[in-house]
Amino acid sequence: MASPPLGVEARRRRSLFLESFVTLQLGISGSGALPVPRAFAMVGVRTGLGLCFIAMLLNKVTSEWLLVSACETATQKLSYSALCKKAGFGVSLTVLVEIFTLTLMTGSYAACLAALRETSGRAVDLWCGGGSQIVRDLTPAAGILLAAVAGAKDYEALSSFSTAGVAFLLGLVACVVGAFINAGPAADSADMSLRDAPAAVATLGYSFYVAPLALSVYANELSSTRFNRADLANIVKKATALTFMTTFVVYGLLGTCGALWLGSRTPGDVATAFTDKFIAPATALYLAVSLLPMFHPLQDSANAIVDLYRKNIDNNHQPKPTTETEEEEAPPSQEQPCVARLLAVCALVVAAMAARCDSIAIFAFTGATGVCVTCYVVPVVCFWRIVLPARRRRASLLLPTIDQEDETQSLVDASSSTSKRRCFDVICGTFADVVLPFVALFFGCFVSFLSLILALDRSHKNY
Repeated sequence: MASPPLGVEARRRRSLFLESFVTLQLGISGSGALPVPRAFAMVGVRTGLGLCFIAMLLNKVTSEWLLVSACETATQKLSYSALCKKAGFGVSLTVLVEIFTLTLMTGSYAACLAALRETSGRAVDLWCGGGSQIVRDLTPAAGILLAAVAGAKDYEALSSFSTAGVAFLLGLVACVVGAFINAGPAADSADMSLRDAPAAVATLGYSFYVAPLALSVYANELSSTRFNRADLANIVKKATALTFMTTFVVYGLLGTCGALWLGSRTPGDVATAFTDKFIAPATALYLAVSLLPMFHPLQDSANAIVDLYRKNIDNNHQPKPTTETEEEEAPPSQEQPCVARLLAVCALVVAAMAARCDSIAIFAFTGATGVCVTCYVVPVVCFWRIVLPARRRRASLLLPTIDQEDETQSLVDASSSTSKRRCFDVICGTFADVVLPFVALFFGCFVSFLSLILALDRSHKNY
């Protein structure tokens, strides 16, 4: 089959890049952008910007590690379970990771539904003066219907909705910046408080996660076979990098201007600070659209859990396959898609029921469980067990083996500049391969610990 012309190939790459960018941008922001000003007001603008930068940098690095690990995994059914199997997690840990992933996506759905429920109710109050409780009660059902719409579409078909959602987000940022310019800083701008630090760190740590969605986008595009694995991974990595940089700028403007404008009165949902009748309906539409990209990672996780269960049952009744390819190519049973859909629907029902709870508590619970595992622990372990060994194998094939005497003589004859260059490369390699993964693990566990404290505190207060 002849390859397409260069112009057509370039347009395909550009289209895929933009499609991935708007999908990831809407997925990473969603309802997570609304509590950012409150987090900045809790700990101060400077500390908030610092936390945003750290969370952005570490999530960017771990998401790239996850995509590179996926590129090194030779399977068409990409999911966290496939990566865990490649990294040698074992069946029990693999199932646990998929459960955490499903919990994370269910919590994300619940948090977005909770924000949509409050925002739509406020919009009805502003326009009709009453009847908001009925709208709040119907919002979870509307969210499930939107999930059904998203399940029938792929990411390419949802790109128009994602573009509209990003436009709504930029409009909200412009409104907050304009309100701050008109009103000036509040007289009671909050300073950093250690008591509020867990909630702020949990909110900002949650607001930057995108690894499950990036893996889902990569797997969805890989199934279309328009690009090879390496090219597709590079395109999605570039889209992910641009998403993180854009999100940092958006969160920085939104958090700084919102916290300085409202001070200690900054609400958990910055859109509720406006009394204009058009802001609340626009925010409700934005939240409704942001529900769409969340369904595919949730469905992928449900499919992976059912697939793991089916393989476990098959292994108990049949002899183990001789090769990994034979196991992967085993046809799914007719009941498997129905069971996976039923599991996804159950997760959506749980999200709809949890939408009545405090959205900050939902952020804390999902941050204490799913975000830590899927965005920090799994990418780091996959980087160590998949990416680094593959990199060493390629290096051993490209570089010839030299004797110890020749190596010693070459080191003696090397110039001082070359020695310094090699020393610098060793230091950089050690930092990138050892220190940075440990920093990401520490940050993920730290966010998990603070989120767990916040979740327990919220549960105690509600009780």
